[in-house]
Amino acid sequence: MELDDRLAEVNSRQTLADFVIVLLADYEANPDRWENRELAPFLEAMAAWLHDTANSAAEPTWQSFGEILIAASMYE
Repeated sequence: MELDDRLAEVNSRQTLADFVIVLLADYEANPDRWENRELAPFLEAMAAWLHDTANSAAEPTWQSFGEILIAASMYE
C-alpha cells in the first residue's frame, strides 16, 4: 500500500501512530525517496512547510499531522 493510501486511513491518534511506523518502514526500505534523511533537515523542512502553509484555512486533523510528516520527508 502506498503512503498516500495509508495517509487516507489516518483519523485518530492510534492510526497516526500506525502511520508513523509505516513512514519509518518506508524510510528504511526507500531512503533514496527521502530528501531529508537526518533529524535536523527533517525538522527544518517541517517548520518551513508549516510556515509556507500557515494561511491554510483548514483546521488541523490527525490526517494533517500525517501530511506534515510526509512533507517534512521531502520539502526543501
